[in-house]
Amino acid sequence: MRKTVLLVEDEPIVSEMWCNYISEWGYAVKPYRNGELAMHAIMWGLKYDVAVIDLSLEGKIDGLELMEASRGKNPDTPIIIASVYGFKYSEIDYFFLKGDKDLEDLKEVIEDCLSKREQAQ
Repeated sequence: MRKTVLLVEDEPIVSEMWCNYISEWGYAVKPYRNGELAMHAIMWGLKYDVAVIDLSLEGKIDGLELMEASRGKNPDTPIIIASVYGFKYSEIDYFFLKGDKDLEDLKEVIEDCLSKREQAQ
């Protein structure tokens, strides 16, 4: 069964590009363009194996709030925070610096998250 990636990215061009790549890598993608819609889906029981969340989402709910909500509903699901800014926060599982790395690096981070999750189960 294909693993599912929750993708929350508010920049349409970036979201579309990442969706295409993640799909090409063999994953199902659940894309959301803002924190409010993603939060609603998470609260209603959306199932996913790993989350990739933009840190600075436009709107009322930012990436950290969404991360906390995801943790509350899916505590064992790894979360990748993506940002164009360097960032330190002890509760983040993984961090991906947008724009500075090739998307193949994102693929490696997703694979690493899923591998560690499976080993823990």
